[in-house]
Amino acid sequence: MRERSETELINEMSEQRRTGAAMAVFVHSPFCGTCKLAERMLDVLEAHDPSLPIVKANINLIPELRERWRIASVPALVFVKNGEREDCLYAFRSVVHLHDWLQRRLKQA
Repeated sequence: MRERSETELINEMSEQRRTGAAMAVFVHSPFCGTCKLAERMLDVLEAHDPSLPIVKANINLIPELRERWRIASVPALVFVKNGEREDCLYAFRSVVHLHDWLQRRLKQA
């Protein structure tokens, strides 16, 4: 999972508006233990299915998107479709739960 800057995310979202693409953004803090565990779960998910469109962003470095997406806490997995926030997941229960959550949203995209 590659870390994205706010500028990179905004550019990708602009591209999504044209293409109708979707992605999940893992929003984290580098000093959050729960975030580290959630990231490991997402790493397992990506290893199982490398085609999943998952990127990550440090909450401290995306102030505009943090406000626009109304991020309440970290870790968070924000589903972005057509350049807009569609959904947000805060409870990273299991790898299977993450996979199912993401697959349901991707099928709707």
